[in-house]
Amino acid sequence: MSTISGLKTALATAAERISAYPGAIAILASGLALASTLAAYQLTLQSEAESHKRAIASEASRIAETIVDTMRGYGSILRASAGFVAANGRPNEVTWRTFTSALEIERSFPGVQGLGYVDVGVRDELERIAAAKRSRGRTDFQFVTGDGERDLYTMIAFLAPEDERNRRALGFDMYSEKTRREAMQKARDTGELVLSPIVILRQEISADIQPGSLGYLPVYRDSGTPPTSTAERRAQLMAFVYGVFRWGDFIDRTLQKHHRHSLGLMRIEISGNADAAGGGLIYDSEGGSARPSQTRYTTTVPLDLGGLQWSLTATSNHRFESTLDWSKPRLILSSGLVVTALIATMIVALSQSRERTEIARRKLESEVVQRKEAEERAHLANGELIHRVKNTLAVVSALASQTARHSTSVQAFTASFRERLVALASVQDLLRPDPAYAPELGELVRQSLKAFADAAKSTSASPRLTASGPKVALPGNQAVLLSLLLNELATNATKYGAWSASGGGVTVEWSLETLEEEKLVVLRWTETGSRIKSEPSPNGFGTKVIEAVERGMRGRIERSWPDSGLAFVFRFPVIDPE
Repeated sequence: MSTISGLKTALATAAERISAYPGAIAILASGLALASTLAAYQLTLQSEAESHKRAIASEASRIAETIVDTMRGYGSILRASAGFVAANGRPNEVTWRTFTSALEIERSFPGVQGLGYVDVGVRDELERIAAAKRSRGRTDFQFVTGDGERDLYTMIAFLAPEDERNRRALGFDMYSEKTRREAMQKARDTGELVLSPIVILRQEISADIQPGSLGYLPVYRDSGTPPTSTAERRAQLMAFVYGVFRWGDFIDRTLQKHHRHSLGLMRIEISGNADAAGGGLIYDSEGGSARPSQTRYTTTVPLDLGGLQWSLTATSNHRFESTLDWSKPRLILSSGLVVTALIATMIVALSQSRERTEIARRKLESEVVQRKEAEERAHLANGELIHRVKNTLAVVSALASQTARHSTSVQAFTASFRERLVALASVQDLLRPDPAYAPELGELVRQSLKAFADAAKSTSASPRLTASGPKVALPGNQAVLLSLLLNELATNATKYGAWSASGGGVTVEWSLETLEEEKLVVLRWTETGSRIKSEPSPNGFGTKVIEAVERGMRGRIERSWPDSGLAFVFRFPVIDPE
């Protein structure tokens, strides 16, 4: 209550001080309105920027999908070529020229540098094929291979279209070069179309050198059934058909055909491995020109071309940014400034006319609040007193009823009832009106048992009561229940147990443990020198009290009677006093 009252007083004081200055409220309200306007303006800018970023990212993804789909479609040329060779056997100049002319490669498949047929065999066999071609008038045809002897050689026999670039590659043994050889071996062993990593093509001349790749598809000898194992594929390999891709031409023509508009609004760059031609840059729609120092929107998406893991980066250019519409954020900013000015004007006018009335109203409201708080405190104190009295009377009534039910005489009732009242009173001495105070377990144990231990007669030097354990604060309800439990145990020890014998003693120990993330108090009552060696009747009042305490504290009690006397363990959860 005191905290709430102080806060209200502070707010009222602040309001009075603000109202003492004619323009204070107007300045504050204008500042809030201006801050809201700027926040809305900034959020709108961010929203527009995110929209533009999504547009760039979406277009980049569509471009990547177009390139992949185009390459997938171009794979059909190689499959058609492999089918042609498998059906007709090794082609010659006439049949190959007739087949490739019908495909119309340059018109139907722009960006494909060439479509070729590769002979596979031993070196002498390929030399004879090259000599036969020269004898038929191809005097410039030479079998070109590397040094060293191998079991397998290859030779580019045909390559369409036969332009200046492709004629440079005829006769070349692609198996003599590591990158090409690995791609051909993978295609041979899997029977699938395999695209080689970046290479410098044999077709390249001094001008316009581009990164390139070769797509290989194996052709197997007809043995009645297609080969299914790697060994069968290697044994039945007859030839290769392959496609030649100059990536600059392929990508540029693909984008010009399907995304011409996008090329005018953004820069498209495709990068591969760091050791690729051009330092990893495979394609640049702006020809490698210098990148602006600042770009507003850039996004990068993955590009998977036949197992080649590349990345495509789209960057907005000034033409894209000139098409953006920023009218909405500007409208919000201008409208917010106008509204801010109007609010300031209205508040100044209202504050001047209502200043005195507001001060009087706040003073009256403060007095009313103070009176209400005083009444609430009085009602709370009365209610707490009544509640304490009712609880105490209920406990005393229950003690009297249960004691009378199990007493055999007036004298027995008087003695038992007095003992329980003393135990209850000793605990009540520990309970303070201050709700922040909680009785301490050790103090409760020692004070509840002190009278019993002092009254026990002993001929031994050993202490009649030993109590030890860590400090544990108990809420009031737990303290009351635990005091009743201690009283019952002490009463039984005095009448029949360790304190009824001259050399007996009681040890009370407690500790803390955690079981399934729940913190528990473990209270152990151990008697030595007791005359009780077996469990007493379970129908007595003491047993009922112990069971009620067990339920009330949500605990678990374990009892045993070894030769030394009662061993009693009580586990109950720790409740933080409020």
